[in-house]
Amino acid sequence: MSGQPRCKLFIKKKGDYLCQRVCMIVALKKLDPVICQIIAEEDKVKIAKENGATVTMWPTLLDTHTYEDGEEIEQHLEAHFPEHSLKSNDEAVKELTENNSPVSDFNKWLRAESPGDAVHAEKLAKFLNKADQILEQNAKKGDFLDGNSLTLPDCILLPKLHHMREVGKIITVDQGDILKGFTNVERYMKKAENGTAFQTTKREIDDRKWIGFKSKTKKSSDIYNALKSRK
Repeated sequence: MSGQPRCKLFIKKKGDYLCQRVCMIVALKKLDPVICQIIAEEDKVKIAKENGATVTMWPTLLDTHTYEDGEEIEQHLEAHFPEHSLKSNDEAVKELTENNSPVSDFNKWLRAESPGDAVHAEKLAKFLNKADQILEQNAKKGDFLDGNSLTLPDCILLPKLHHMREVGKIITVDQGDILKGFTNVERYMKKAENGTAFQTTKREIDDRKWIGFKSKTKKSSDIYNALKSRK
């Protein structure tokens, strides 16, 4: 972004996988926006006053226009900063990352009054098994979803997996890895965690939403075994 005014990117300070998704794109494209971390709702008033724009969602990008949708932000950055393109041409990979809502299913399953809320558990298990399968099939191409370099699908998937794993540590008595047993997913995350783009952008989970959660009496193995059994 040298030679032109720096755009501003507003993100939540804690626990938003959508914010990490955009931050990973910015890091991989080697861009240098002004990044503002939002801590409280009152910050919205300050943003409006200082920037002449109303910000209602996170992440929000202020550039030539105000972009409040994650996909719009991605499209804008790819179109205006095509260097270091993050596009993937693997249709199976794009289908996996663009047409599924694993975090929503994960949260709804854990919050359900009935521990057997089968609909969300089945959808989540199907997603994780599919991700594990695609990673195994594509291992010959490299460590990530579509080769040895992170692409947009990785920016979408990795923050979601990170969210689920970190929440799992909060809500289980042994603070274990609820994704354990998905061998290729484990390998994939371990490789990503050794890289700067993921390591410097991962979001701290807001544990206030999960402390005292009823699953605290469960072990992490109870959760990942429940998912693995739904192949």
